Amino acid sequence: MWYQRYADVPDHRQKVIKETMFTDVYTEMNNEPDRAEDPSKQVDPLNLKNCMRFYPHDDNQGGFFVAVLEKIYDEDDGIVFDEDYSMDAWNNPKVRQKEIIDDLHDFVTELEQAIREQEEATGEKDDGQEIAAMKALIAETVKERQTEREASKGSLHDQVNEKKQIKEKQDFPFVKLVANKPEIWQSITDFYGIKEDLFPKENLAFQKDTDKNIILLGDGLNQLLGYTRKDKLSVVNLGLKMFCKNKGHQSTECDFRILQEGVETLLPFLSEKRVIRASTELYLAFTTAAYKEVKDH
Repeated sequence: MWYQRYADVPDHRQKVIKETMFTDVYTEMNNEPDRAEDPSKQVDPLNLKNCMRFYPHDDNQGGFFVAVLEKIYDEDDGIVFDEDYSMDAWNNPKVRQKEIIDDLHDFVTELEQAIREQEEATGEKDDGQEIAAMKALIAETVKERQTEREASKGSLHDQVNEKKQIKEKQDFPFVKLVANKPEIWQSITDFYGIKEDLFPKENLAFQKDTDKNIILLGDGLNQLLGYTRKDKLSVVNLGLKMFCKNKGHQSTECDFRILQEGVETLLPFLSEKRVIRASTELYLAFTTAAYKEVKDH
């Protein structure tokens, strides 16, 4: 049921459908007793009229608040790059200047070029003392920076950066089943009688750290596994669960069972080897009786 106004909500549903879910009565202090009663004087400071709040009507689950957010400010907007150090970078956070190390390297390169040109023009060899002094200054500055970084290595900022770098270096958690563990797929195929020539086995995958669950990917997600930049994605879950590894250490022909989520997808590719076609009477017998022997039917 879709209600346009809070006044349209029946009394028995007002316990779960709140007044604050409707923008026509929303104000910044909507729960305050002194809010304006006249709708024409009520305001919508957060523009909630442009949003939607969905409440589950079948059961008491969490709802959804849907809105489109537009980025109106970029922290890089207004940045000025001062190449000749003519601006006050200390007091103006928008001013960016070259790192002193980079500037020293550039200066030494330009100085060496100027000295070579002077040697070619005059024929006199430079003693190299000025260049050596500049390079020694650069080396000392670099060493000081390294010492400062090592001293602050245990700071919270560095810990956060270190965790971020570790996360970025992590590999994509899913890999293809047939390419990495063909023996598992072969055991599943033999046991369940799956039609290999028809089933998209190249779309099966599993998590690297465990082969407990085997999932089926769509063509788009399966193509994603071949991309180099996929490691930048933070993946929580993926695909449709098809098979799950049995618990325990008993020896069986196949260590994997079919999951309910994947039955409908897998059924057209199964041979008669593992498919039992039951009559309506047999189905009712199993679902209504506590114990029933198959031989009775």
